[in-house]
Amino acid sequence: MISANGRLFEYDSRLTAFEFGNVRHPNVLIFVGGLTDGFLTVPYVPTLAEKLAIHNWSVIQIQLSSSYTGYGASSLAQDAKEISRLVTVLRSSDSEIGNRRKVGILGHSTGSQDTLYYLSKLERSAETSIDFGILQACTSDREALLQFMDPVVLENSIKVAKNLIDKEKGKQFMPYDLCPDVFESPINAYRWYSLASERGDDDFFSSYLGPEDHKLTFGKVNRPLLVLYSGKDETVPTHVNKEAVMEKFKAATDPKWWSPLSTVVPGASHNLGSESSAGAAELGLELIVEFVSSIK
Repeated sequence: MISANGRLFEYDSRLTAFEFGNVRHPNVLIFVGGLTDGFLTVPYVPTLAEKLAIHNWSVIQIQLSSSYTGYGASSLAQDAKEISRLVTVLRSSDSEIGNRRKVGILGHSTGSQDTLYYLSKLERSAETSIDFGILQACTSDREALLQFMDPVVLENSIKVAKNLIDKEKGKQFMPYDLCPDVFESPINAYRWYSLASERGDDDFFSSYLGPEDHKLTFGKVNRPLLVLYSGKDETVPTHVNKEAVMEKFKAATDPKWWSPLSTVVPGASHNLGSESSAGAAELGLELIVEFVSSIK
C-alpha cells in the first residue's frame, strides 16, 4: 500500500492538488497522470518527491476533472486549462502556496500529451509559463487500442464517433457495444475519436507519424524537454521500434531544448512499476532528478 505525507489544497473550485512532504520548496514539479490515474496510482511519484526534495524541489500531483474516470468527457485542451490554473496559483505572490521560482511539468502516459499540448498549443502568459517539460511513457493510445480491440470493431466505432461529431453531438456518449470498457469509463464521441482515430487530437506519439505531424508538437517546444520512453512498455505493440520513434521526436525538436538525457529506458514498464526489470525504475528516476536539478 502506498501512502504519503504532505498537503492537500484546492487550486480552483472543486479541483485539488497534493504537495508531497512537509516542506514547501521554492521550485515545483507538477506531476500529471494518464488515463484512469489519480492520487498515488502511479507508484514512483512519492519516491521521486523524496529524491527531488534533496535538491529543493517539491512534487505536486494535480487532480484534474479528467482524473480517474473523468477523462471520457474531457480533452487535452481542458486539462491544459486546469493545469494553467495551478501554475498561476504557484507563481502568484498573493497565494499562500505561491511565489515559487521554477515550475515544470512531468507527464506520465496521457499526461505526456497534456505536457506536450501545454508546451506547443496552449497560449501562455507570464503567469502560466513553465520552465520545462518531461514526457514519461509517451505512447500512442490508438496503437495500444489496436492490441486489445478487433481492428474492424475499432474502425467502425471511429466512424460512428465521427458521424456524431459531424452532427454536433460530440458530447454524446458512445454505445458500450461499439467501444467496450477498455478504459474503465463511459466515453463521449469526441474523446473516443480523439484517442482512437489516426491523427486525432490526442494522437501525438504514434509510430506512423512523420516530420510534418511532429512539427506541430515537438517543433513548437521552446523550453527544455526530457523524453523517457519505457523499453518494456506493455502498451506499445511489439512491431514499434522505440528507438526509431524517439529519433523522430528528437529530429522535430529544436536541439536547444532537447535534453541529451532523453532515452529509451531499458527494461522499464509503462509506469516504472513492478513489471520493470531490475534497476530500470531507479534509472528512470535518476534521469528525471538529474534533469530537474539542472534547471537553473
